[in-house]
Formats: sequence, structure tokens, C-alpha cells
Amino acid sequence: MLNIKFNMNDKIRLATKKDIDHIQEYIKENWSKNHIFIKNKELFFWQHKYIDKKRLNFVIAINSHGKLCGIIGFISSNFSKFNIGVWTAIWHVNKELCNNKNTGMKIFNYIVDRFKPTIISGTQLNKEVKNIYKFLGFKILNSDQYFLPGVNKSNIFFTEKKIKKNKNISSLQILLCKNISEELSLINDLIFDETISNYNYTNSYKDKKYLIHRYELHPKYKYLVLKIKINTEILCQLVVRKINVNKKKVLRIIDVFYLNYSINSNL
Repeated sequence: MLNIKFNMNDKIRLATKKDIDHIQEYIKENWSKNHIFIKNKELFFWQHKYIDKKRLNFVIAINSHGKLCGIIGFISSNFSKFNIGVWTAIWHVNKELCNNKNTGMKIFNYIVDRFKPTIISGTQLNKEVKNIYKFLGFKILNSDQYFLPGVNKSNIFFTEKKIKKNKNISSLQILLCKNISEELSLINDLIFDETISNYNYTNSYKDKKYLIHRYELHPKYKYLVLKIKINTEILCQLVVRKINVNKKKVLRIIDVFYLNYSINSNL
């Protein structure tokens, strides 16, 4: 039982490391019995890291009986200006346990009121949550997923040979790089130049500290950078991860570090 004074309103606050066991139990009972956070506490704390290392980027609601009745997780995409841009994760309330009908909105508004993020994003929204976001004035977009089917060897390097042959670009290189920090340093002065670079950092508020935390210090996954170069000019840097699906190897594109507008005319 959580230590809290009894009253008729649900108490809303940021979670601490001491709350992780209660959140894990809540997720298991109300969200998914097989969620990765239930099995991996280290990943949970890493994902929802807060700046003081004692609390979490997780808002919880506790009812008048001291029982957890609602949660919303969120992830900061910027560690220099913490929570200026956030991604919401699990958002759920147990209406049977909550004292108040609007506890779900209260835990969301706690993020808005306390951190005043410039941008709030979310993915994989169910119909109910979509309707809430629409009511709040958010724009809902759909995204498509594409893939290149396998050939005898990796499509990446097959494509490289094809481009060289068709465009006569003997200096083109497609590389898989392991050092995330090093690759970010190579484009440090380029990614914020909107005249040549993709929109990624201007609109999403991602910074270098976040990207290193996300892709170099991940406790579970190993990420690589897929880099396209012509001579010494970098045209593209994509974050990728090797995965296996039904005994098939897949190179999945996760994020974009840098994408020069000129890449379409060069390839």
C-alpha cells in the first residue's frame, strides 16, 4: 500500500523510483501481462529517466485508499531543455478505482501545467485516446510503413552497386557505423541548418544528449548508423537496428540523424 493521507480526491504527482513496483503491478493488471516493463526494471527506469535520478517521467494518480488508479508515462526528447518536447507512452486510468471522473485528464494536464512542453507527441493511439487528443486540439496523422524485400545479399549494398552503375558515381559509399557519438559529431554543425538539412531537430526538439542516451546507452538494443556519402560529403545518416522476424533478418530504420535535401538529386 502506498503511503498517503486519505481524502476524497485522487492525488496526482510525479512517480519516484520507489513507485516502480506499484506501476509494474498496475501495468500487469490493467494494461498488459507481458509488457517489457514488467520484466525489466532497468529498462523501465532508463526509458523514463528524470533529471534528478530519483523521480521518473511518469505521472501517477492515487485514490483515497492509497491505491494506484491511473498512470501516464512520458519521454523527454531533449535533455538540455528537459521536457520541452515529450512523447507520451502508457496512458490509462482504472475508473472503478478513481475517486474522480476526470482523473485521466488530470494526469495529462499535470504534464502540460508543470513542464509546459512546446510539443507533445504520441504513437499507437487507440480510438478513445485519439478522440481525446482531437478534442484537445491535437493533429492526428497516420504513418505508413515500407520495406524492401530481400535479395541475395543486403538490399543496402545491392542498391549501392545499382546507383554506382546507373549514375556513374564511383565515390558513393554506404556504410554501417557503430559509434553513435562519433557520427553525431560529424554532423553537429549541419543538423540545425534548415537550408540543407531535414526538419527533424527543429520540429522534434531532439538534442545530442537525448540521441546518445537513446541510441548509444540503450540497455537492451544495439543501434547502428547507416551513412551515405559521396566523396567526403555526408548525405544521410539513419539510425538502424538489426532484428530477426520469423527467422528472417531485417534492418529496421528507427530514426533520422541527418538527411541532406540534395540526396534526391545525387542518387
